[in-house]
Amino acid sequence: MLTTIFTSLGIAWSISILWGIVKFARLYFLTPSKLHRYVYRSSSSNGVGGQEKEQEKEEPWAVVTGASDGIGRSLVQELAAAGLNIVLHGRNATKLEKVQAELQKAYPARSFRLLLADAGLVRGAAAVGSDSSPGDSNGEVAHGIDVEAMVKRELESLHITVLVNNVGGGVKNPLMGDFTEYSPRQNTEALSKESLFAMHLTHAMLPQLRNNHDGALVISVGSMADIGIPLTATYPASKAFNKTLFETLALEDRLARMENREGNAGRRSDVEIMYVRLGDVTNVSWRRGTESLLMPDARTAARAILARIGCGRSVVTAYWAQELLRLTCEAMPAWVRDRFLLWVMSGWRAGVERNGGDASASIAGGGIL
Repeated sequence: MLTTIFTSLGIAWSISILWGIVKFARLYFLTPSKLHRYVYRSSSSNGVGGQEKEQEKEEPWAVVTGASDGIGRSLVQELAAAGLNIVLHGRNATKLEKVQAELQKAYPARSFRLLLADAGLVRGAAAVGSDSSPGDSNGEVAHGIDVEAMVKRELESLHITVLVNNVGGGVKNPLMGDFTEYSPRQNTEALSKESLFAMHLTHAMLPQLRNNHDGALVISVGSMADIGIPLTATYPASKAFNKTLFETLALEDRLARMENREGNAGRRSDVEIMYVRLGDVTNVSWRRGTESLLMPDARTAARAILARIGCGRSVVTAYWAQELLRLTCEAMPAWVRDRFLLWVMSGWRAGVERNGGDASASIAGGGIL
């Protein structure tokens, strides 16, 4: 009897492992990207405003935040190559204009526009809905960015089919440290940059995206640090917020379709909403160097993100090797995982301190960050 029970358990365990391998292989090596679904022209043209203006309104656009460097810039390159025009978001006008010129030369058939905004200065709750104007002494500088007004002013006229919330980076000075080492302003700006800007931008753009006749795509570029990483408290907390937010938005969209609910303009097309995790990446603004199995470069990471489009998951790890690491950590007992994280972060901080704060020359975060 016991032999039969143990044999049955062994068979069930083997089937479970085999099925997990099949699902992993199908997700990362057999399922093609569905990005092409979102490269389509608008059917709502009315012929008013001149041929050039009308063509701009018809052609598909993507908005990419944090587009001046690293993963954001690589995503722009991949999206432009796929046939999308791009709105490049950043806070440094000079840097963004240089990137725009380089991209225009590399992709002459595409159009590029700039969206200047400091994501670390989103309006707080007390200022949301304030009627002060940007020119007032108590205007945008004091109250922060009015994202809803910015979208209405800069993006409403475009046929946008893709939104990529990518801007982030956490607190940079010091790169890592105890929570109390950072000022309230540093923590607040980090939260604004990592989460609030994406939340407000998505809120402002969803009605527009839902009115597209053939659907739209929203991606939040996340991090494997959303499990909680010491010495970077606001960063994993922000990513965990984003994970829950965008996973919930995906469920809300499914619920609306199930109940056949209409959108703000009397119709509601499908919007694919994804939170896509990444671990350590090289060739970004704060780390340069050679890629490895667990640490791809920014271009490889961008391709991995876009490769997951249409996979059927609202939360997914972009890069296959980092998903293996995540699954390994998930399978560990909690106390083992915690000790592993403490060991990794202790070693990384020691490496950063030895190299005068230069993370690119220090021990990598084990593929996690």
